[in-house]
Amino acid sequence: MPRSGPRQIYKYSKEFKLAAVRLSRVPGMQVKTVATALGIHPFMLSKWRKDARDGTLRGRLPKATPAGPAREIAQLQALEKQH
Repeated sequence: MPRSGPRQIYKYSKEFKLAAVRLSRVPGMQVKTVATALGIHPFMLSKWRKDARDGTLRGRLPKATPAGPAREIAQLQALEKQH
């Protein structure tokens, strides 16, 4: 049954998008895992990655990804492999 009422549309900042792209580029990190950890759809992250490649999503990426999120995503990947 379809939902009643308008769909909720989320707007993400350019900094959030760029940080998500940076996380997804970490060696061994899967787009699906990063997207799940950030609470977004993997297709959306793939689109942001394409936009960054094409130059339509521009900005300065942080110099280094904070250790906390990368470590948590690695833990999520390990849990996914177990199940």
